[in-house]
Amino acid sequence: MGMTFMRLLLLSLYFIGGLLCANESLSYLTKEEKQWLQDHPVIRVANEDDWIPFDYNIEGKPMGLAIEYADLLAQKLGISLEYINGYTWNELYEMGLNQEIDLFPCIWKTDERQPLFHFTSSYFHNPMVLVTRTSDNPIRSMADLTGKKMAY
Repeated sequence: MGMTFMRLLLLSLYFIGGLLCANESLSYLTKEEKQWLQDHPVIRVANEDDWIPFDYNIEGKPMGLAIEYADLLAQKLGISLEYINGYTWNELYEMGLNQEIDLFPCIWKTDERQPLFHFTSSYFHNPMVLVTRTSDNPIRSMADLTGKKMAY
């Protein structure tokens, strides 16, 4: 996959609000980016099975916040998306490494992944939290979890 397109697609997800208001001429794209889109009218997108509400599918139909962003972007760019689902996260990740998937709409940026993929700034901030009953003692450290059961 060309780096120009990956930069375009990932940055566009970050700036989706601007794209929704942009004019239909695609004047914000470079000549090379426009050519790349003409040459690659279908983008293969990883679609997880169960990362609700961001990226999941029901009976193969892609759903979620990230999917809606990607669909809006594709509409504005005049391209089609082929959602790849029915695979485990590890299988999707391997497909990305093997260039069988062009875009991960939801992926954690890690030191290990940074040399392998192009990342934008986050387009959504989702703090990781623990939720407990108000009648329980608050969790302030990992030690407070000793002996507790956790659900995912």
